[in-house]
Amino acid sequence: MPIFNWFRKKKNSENENTDVSIAPAAKVEEKCGETVKIEEIKENALVVTETLLTADDILDSEPEAHLTDMNFSDFWHDIKESERRYESTKPDMKLVKSVQEELGFKLPDTFIELMRMHNGGMVNRCWYPINFPAETYQDYIQITHLLGIGCEAPYSLCGRFGSRFLLEDKGGLASAGIAFANCISPSRAILILDYRVCGTDGEPCVTYINSQTHEETVIAPNFEIFIRGLKTSLEALGQSEGK
Repeated sequence: MPIFNWFRKKKNSENENTDVSIAPAAKVEEKCGETVKIEEIKENALVVTETLLTADDILDSEPEAHLTDMNFSDFWHDIKESERRYESTKPDMKLVKSVQEELGFKLPDTFIELMRMHNGGMVNRCWYPINFPAETYQDYIQITHLLGIGCEAPYSLCGRFGSRFLLEDKGGLASAGIAFANCISPSRAILILDYRVCGTDGEPCVTYINSQTHEETVIAPNFEIFIRGLKTSLEALGQSEGK
């Protein structure tokens, strides 16, 4: 009996001194372009693996938000023609990168942000002031639509009637930037994101190019200011919607 008690006490002592802990769930820290360490417990053994995440792995990462304070309820002219000819589905960042590579320029964050809300289309806010004070329609240019990010819609940046089509008869302007809109007033013209000063990865200004005279005018220092400056027909005449 003493021998039996001694073995029983020894067994209990071993159980009490054995520290069996269960590790927490796998811990993952994600940073674009940096090494990610993943710790996981497998059969009480610590396994550390390393994976490199790049921008290609994060397809839906949003650009920095600039337009959250704007009201877009009256911005787009959503009709069947717009849907058929101009609009595309929301672009993921893989498509954005593909379009940028095809055109040879980095799109402004604000342009990407706007197109991820509504990817191209005809617009109600179609008047932009070029003379100040802007008192009549002659003081504005009028656009019809904005080209979306993609290639499937005929009127998208890489579509059949996209940027390259609009710039093909404009001499050396194909290397100047990205055409993104047509103007119908005061004369036929196009608008481009102009990279000639900032470089292909910089923040382009918005340049108005007369299709007949090829006269050029910088109308906005960047795309965000251009979008914020667009007005409805009533606003262009200094009237409010309620009058």
